[in-house]
Amino acid sequence: MSYEEWLKCLDLLKKKNDQEIKDKLLKEPINENLKPMLEPKIIDLINYKFDKLTENIIKNLYEIFTDNNILDLYLVNYKKGLKFLEELTYIKEIDISNQEILRKKLKDDTYLVYNILIKEANEIDSIGLLSLTIKNNMYKWSDKNEL
Repeated sequence: MSYEEWLKCLDLLKKKNDQEIKDKLLKEPINENLKPMLEPKIIDLINYKFDKLTENIIKNLYEIFTDNNILDLYLVNYKKGLKFLEELTYIKEIDISNQEILRKKLKDDTYLVYNILIKEANEIDSIGLLSLTIKNNMYKWSDKNEL
Protein backbone atom coordinates (compact mmCIF):
# COMPACT_ATOMS: atom_id res chain seq x y z
CA MET A 1 0.00 0.00 0.00
CA SER A 2 1.33 3.46 -0.84
CA TYR A 3 1.78 6.29 1.63
CA GLU A 4 -1.18 8.14 0.11
CA GLU A 5 -3.39 5.05 0.51
CA TRP A 6 -2.34 4.77 4.15
CA LEU A 7 -3.16 8.43 4.75
CA LYS A 8 -6.53 8.03 3.07
CA CYS A 9 -7.35 5.00 5.24
CA LEU A 10 -6.24 6.80 8.42
CA ASP A 11 -8.36 9.79 7.48
CA LEU A 12 -11.40 7.55 6.97
CA LEU A 13 -10.78 5.89 10.33
CA LYS A 14 -10.60 9.31 11.96
CA LYS A 15 -14.16 9.95 10.83
CA LYS A 16 -15.67 6.56 11.69
CA ASN A 17 -14.83 3.08 12.93
CA ASP A 18 -14.65 1.12 9.68
CA GLN A 19 -14.00 -2.56 10.38
CA GLU A 20 -13.01 -3.28 6.79
CA ILE A 21 -10.34 -0.58 6.70
CA LYS A 22 -9.03 -1.59 10.13
CA ASP A 23 -8.73 -5.21 9.01
CA LYS A 24 -6.95 -4.09 5.84
CA LEU A 25 -4.40 -2.12 7.86
CA LEU A 26 -3.87 -4.99 10.30
CA LYS A 27 -3.13 -7.40 7.44
CA GLU A 28 -0.85 -5.00 5.59
CA PRO A 29 2.79 -6.16 5.67
CA ILE A 30 5.38 -3.84 7.17
CA ASN A 31 6.93 -1.36 4.79
CA GLU A 32 10.15 -0.30 6.50
CA ASN A 33 10.40 2.78 4.27
CA LEU A 34 6.98 4.08 5.33
CA LYS A 35 7.06 2.96 8.96
CA PRO A 36 8.84 6.06 10.37
CA MET A 37 6.30 8.35 8.69
CA LEU A 38 3.22 6.27 9.48
CA GLU A 39 3.85 5.31 13.08
CA PRO A 40 3.30 8.81 14.56
CA LYS A 41 0.20 9.29 12.39
CA ILE A 42 -1.32 6.00 13.57
CA ILE A 43 -0.53 6.81 17.20
CA ASP A 44 -2.07 10.27 16.78
CA LEU A 45 -5.17 8.67 15.25
CA ILE A 46 -5.56 6.28 18.20
CA ASN A 47 -5.09 9.10 20.73
CA TYR A 48 -7.53 11.32 18.84
CA LYS A 49 -10.18 8.60 18.69
CA PHE A 50 -9.74 7.81 22.39
CA ASP A 51 -10.11 11.50 23.27
CA LYS A 52 -13.30 11.71 21.18
CA LEU A 53 -14.65 8.53 22.78
CA THR A 54 -13.99 9.87 26.28
CA GLU A 55 -15.30 13.31 25.38
CA ASN A 56 -18.59 11.73 24.32
CA ILE A 57 -19.00 10.26 27.80
CA ILE A 58 -17.96 13.46 29.60
CA LYS A 59 -20.15 15.86 27.66
CA ASN A 60 -23.19 13.65 28.21
CA LEU A 61 -22.73 12.94 31.93
CA TYR A 62 -26.03 14.50 32.88
CA GLU A 63 -27.95 12.43 30.34
CA ILE A 64 -26.02 9.26 31.18
CA PHE A 65 -27.01 9.33 34.84
CA THR A 66 -30.70 10.06 34.23
CA ASP A 67 -31.53 6.46 33.37
CA ASN A 68 -29.82 3.12 33.91
CA ASN A 69 -30.63 2.04 30.34
CA ILE A 70 -29.02 5.16 28.87
CA LEU A 71 -25.94 4.56 31.01
CA ASP A 72 -25.83 0.98 29.76
CA LEU A 73 -26.09 2.14 26.13
CA TYR A 74 -23.25 4.64 26.51
CA LEU A 75 -21.05 2.06 28.23
CA VAL A 76 -21.67 -0.54 25.52
CA ASN A 77 -20.74 2.00 22.85
CA TYR A 78 -17.67 2.96 24.88
CA LYS A 79 -16.61 -0.68 25.06
CA LYS A 80 -17.06 -1.09 21.30
CA GLY A 81 -14.90 1.97 20.71
CA LEU A 82 -12.22 0.69 23.09
CA LYS A 83 -12.16 -2.70 21.37
CA PHE A 84 -11.68 -0.98 18.02
CA LEU A 85 -8.85 1.16 19.41
CA GLU A 86 -7.14 -1.78 21.08
CA GLU A 87 -7.19 -3.63 17.77
CA LEU A 88 -5.67 -0.61 16.02
CA THR A 89 -2.69 -0.79 18.39
CA TYR A 90 -1.70 -4.05 16.69
CA ILE A 91 -1.02 -2.41 13.31
CA LYS A 92 2.43 -3.66 12.30
CA GLU A 93 3.65 -0.20 11.36
CA ILE A 94 3.78 0.62 15.08
CA ASP A 95 6.91 -0.62 16.82
CA ILE A 96 6.19 -3.41 19.34
CA SER A 97 7.41 -1.35 22.30
CA ASN A 98 5.22 1.57 21.23
CA GLN A 99 2.27 -0.80 20.84
CA GLU A 100 2.68 -1.90 24.45
CA ILE A 101 3.08 1.68 25.68
CA LEU A 102 -0.02 2.72 23.74
CA ARG A 103 -2.12 -0.15 25.11
CA LYS A 104 -0.95 0.60 28.65
CA LYS A 105 -1.86 4.28 28.24
CA LEU A 106 -5.29 3.37 26.86
CA LYS A 107 -5.84 0.92 29.70
CA ASP A 108 -4.76 3.39 32.40
CA ASP A 109 -6.82 6.24 30.96
CA THR A 110 -9.84 3.97 30.62
CA TYR A 111 -9.61 2.97 34.27
CA LEU A 112 -9.51 6.66 35.19
CA VAL A 113 -12.70 7.24 33.19
CA TYR A 114 -14.42 4.29 34.87
CA ASN A 115 -13.30 5.45 38.32
CA ILE A 116 -14.69 8.93 37.68
CA LEU A 117 -17.98 7.44 36.48
CA ILE A 118 -18.24 5.16 39.51
CA LYS A 119 -17.47 8.03 41.89
CA GLU A 120 -20.14 10.19 40.24
CA ALA A 121 -22.63 7.29 40.23
CA ASN A 122 -22.10 6.72 43.94
CA GLU A 123 -22.85 10.38 44.66
CA ILE A 124 -26.07 10.29 42.62
CA ASP A 125 -27.34 6.81 43.44
CA SER A 126 -27.09 5.67 47.06
CA ILE A 127 -28.51 2.24 46.19
CA GLY A 128 -25.55 1.48 43.93
CA LEU A 129 -27.43 0.41 40.80
CA LEU A 130 -25.59 2.88 38.55
CA SER A 131 -22.14 1.92 39.82
CA LEU A 132 -23.03 -1.75 39.45
CA THR A 133 -24.02 -1.12 35.84
CA ILE A 134 -20.67 0.59 35.25
CA LYS A 135 -18.72 -2.24 36.85
CA ASN A 136 -20.63 -4.85 34.84
CA ASN A 137 -19.89 -3.00 31.61
CA MET A 138 -16.19 -2.39 32.11
CA TYR A 139 -14.00 -3.25 29.16
CA LYS A 140 -12.00 -6.45 29.56
CA TRP A 141 -8.52 -5.86 28.17
CA SER A 142 -7.03 -8.73 26.23
CA ASP A 143 -3.71 -10.19 27.26
CA LYS A 144 -3.05 -11.40 23.75
CA ASN A 145 0.18 -10.70 21.97
CA GLU A 146 -1.81 -10.39 18.77
CA LEU A 147 -5.47 -10.18 17.92
